[in-house]
Amino acid sequence: MPQERDQLTYRLEEQMRIILRTLRRELNRLFEGTATRSEFFILRSLSENGPQRPTLLAEQFELATSQVTALTDRLYKAGFVTRTRSTDDRRSIVLALTEEGESAFRELEIVRRKYLQDRFGTLTEEELNAMVLVFDKILLTMDEEAISS
Repeated sequence: MPQERDQLTYRLEEQMRIILRTLRRELNRLFEGTATRSEFFILRSLSENGPQRPTLLAEQFELATSQVTALTDRLYKAGFVTRTRSTDDRRSIVLALTEEGESAFRELEIVRRKYLQDRFGTLTEEELNAMVLVFDKILLTMDEEAISS
């Protein structure tokens, strides 16, 4: 029994890794020419939460500040974000979406949503709900472990 459980958890981990890698690769391919998947999530955060400091984005996405800087440099060069000095602390900057950035985010969100609908279209609503419940349970145990360590 323990060996069978080990095999099942190994298979689950392997399948999750393949699914995530495939989703990343395919979304990057679909977004090509506009933004990477990582840049999309920065655009989304700025669209939903308004102007933010790079350090806040780094915390939100669990990235090094240098990684956020590299991502936002590309978004700045593409005309999707502005950088202004913080009024609270002149040493830091605040990133905000431009109209072009908001438009790009909206277009990419349509592409992403259609892709996910197509990709998960064979699953029933009941199956999707079951998967969400299982992943919620896994995440809950991960959160508890993170809190206790």
